[in-house]
Amino acid sequence: MGTLTTLHQEHLDWWKKFWLKSYVKLNDAALEKFYYGGLYALGASIREGFIIPGTYSAWSNNDSATAKYYLNYNYEAPMYGVFTGNRPELAKPYYAPILSEAPYSQNKTAAAGYKGVCFLRSFAPLNIYGPAPALNPIASAKDFTKLPSDQKTNGTFAAIPFIWNYEYMGDTAFFSSTTYPFLKNLGEFWMDYLAKNAAGRYIVEHTAVNEGGHDLNSAYDLGYIRLLFKSLLKGSLDLGVDANKRAAWQDIVDHLVDYPTGTMSGFNKQVFYLAETINNSTKGNALLNIGDQPINLEGIVHPGDNYTIGSDDTKLQLVRNTLEYVNPFTPGSRGASMNGFPKTFTIAARAGWPAEDLISKFKAAISYGWRENLTVKQGGGAHETSGAIETINSMLLQTNGTVTRVFPCWPTARNAKFVRLRAKGAFLISSEMNNGGILYVDITSEKGNPITLMNPFASGKAVTLFRNGVKKGSLTGDTLSLTTSTNEVIELTPDGIGAGRPGLSAAERAAYRIVPAAGAIVVEFPARLCHSVSLFSLGGKSVYSCRVPASGRARIPLAAVGPGVFLVRVDRLGGNGLPVWSWNERATFMK
Repeated sequence: MGTLTTLHQEHLDWWKKFWLKSYVKLNDAALEKFYYGGLYALGASIREGFIIPGTYSAWSNNDSATAKYYLNYNYEAPMYGVFTGNRPELAKPYYAPILSEAPYSQNKTAAAGYKGVCFLRSFAPLNIYGPAPALNPIASAKDFTKLPSDQKTNGTFAAIPFIWNYEYMGDTAFFSSTTYPFLKNLGEFWMDYLAKNAAGRYIVEHTAVNEGGHDLNSAYDLGYIRLLFKSLLKGSLDLGVDANKRAAWQDIVDHLVDYPTGTMSGFNKQVFYLAETINNSTKGNALLNIGDQPINLEGIVHPGDNYTIGSDDTKLQLVRNTLEYVNPFTPGSRGASMNGFPKTFTIAARAGWPAEDLISKFKAAISYGWRENLTVKQGGGAHETSGAIETINSMLLQTNGTVTRVFPCWPTARNAKFVRLRAKGAFLISSEMNNGGILYVDITSEKGNPITLMNPFASGKAVTLFRNGVKKGSLTGDTLSLTTSTNEVIELTPDGIGAGRPGLSAAERAAYRIVPAAGAIVVEFPARLCHSVSLFSLGGKSVYSCRVPASGRARIPLAAVGPGVFLVRVDRLGGNGLPVWSWNERATFMK
């Protein structure tokens, strides 16, 4: 064990690396306080090498049932912004409790007469400390009442962060050794459990969209089942295994019954129902509940990821209609402040809800539940509210199928910037919107996968391509498809503006630094190039700006800004005065 000084320095170094993994600039103090407060709560409560906390995280003051892992949303929700926010290490403690519980749930599933594994709704992290039990034989008679839970998708829901690890990280080793076998076991259950209706479509009987129910064709279940089998099919092809199983898996994807839809009294637009029929003595049998959580859309939109921006817009319109009818946005309602906070706003962002209105609604819910510890309070849970950082990430960056979009749900009237957010395919992406236009898109390809990007500048507009800082021609079209190599850095700009932004040499990058000085902060950068230097408060307010033609040094006196912590931004300016490359770092001004 090191000295206190050493430990303190390790603590500071950990947080510095944590904050620099990615960041956003939203020019909105309320949004940024929530975003960085949510990230802080996750970083302070979840660490690799330690057991992941249950509901109420590390701040539970008793050992009651609230310390359990609840698999019908609470356990998964803190993971929502972890991968897109480029902090995948926070997900590493997530996996072990699920995997350690799997054989116990599998034995309960077998006792009910079914293959594979169906999970309990909740469990305490006790089995992680002991050896796995022997697997029992499957009972000769099926009895769905003996299955571990009325909500049959608990385990399938819990598998989603495993799937994200592969989609966003490209971690083939973990997928092959851990995720894929887990998905197969879940798939074995559904193949044994699904029934067929008279039309030959697979249906889901005897499940619960809400706790305590006995429903038919829950949209929640149908969305997660589709995601599971699509992931199995892709995994089988990527790994080159189980070719003999693909036809059966594809048959489920092709013939699973459609999501239940219809109209509600007094509302003449088509909506997605919670289920085809509902039988719930506690919650009631309504097919939709005004002000409630949009739980049916969890399977359809997020985290089920079946429909997002870029999907068939008639389906997305049904999603927006459903949100309009339910109106889960009102502060204090179940949809915005009672378990729904990490769900509602991300679903809306993924479905293309009008962006400025979404921000207004999101900020109202944040304000309603705001706490001095920089997190949002809600009924029915605690630190999972940090999962709503995915709302911001989804407004800035989304991947639908194989097509990635920058600023897919962001108001053009609001300037914004994001650095190193993560997209599916193992890409780190940075971009900036200014005065309604996108200045550039920078892409780092970690695994050398191909990427297709919706043209960020305008439909059909010519785009200049740079690879590792070298101009490689131009691209046109509504979508831009690129091959990449491992660790390649790609820059896309309109009309060649911004050439060479990611192509700096190591020596050039090292020339950008902050040097403490008496009564000032000195910012250094390469001489003979024109730069601007700006300081922003952590709330996003600009507090200082200057233009430095060629000296390679800017001295910012303490008197100009006062003590505090600031974001220093240095922009290299092109001949037209526009930024062509940016560098950011935090700096502390002390008396």
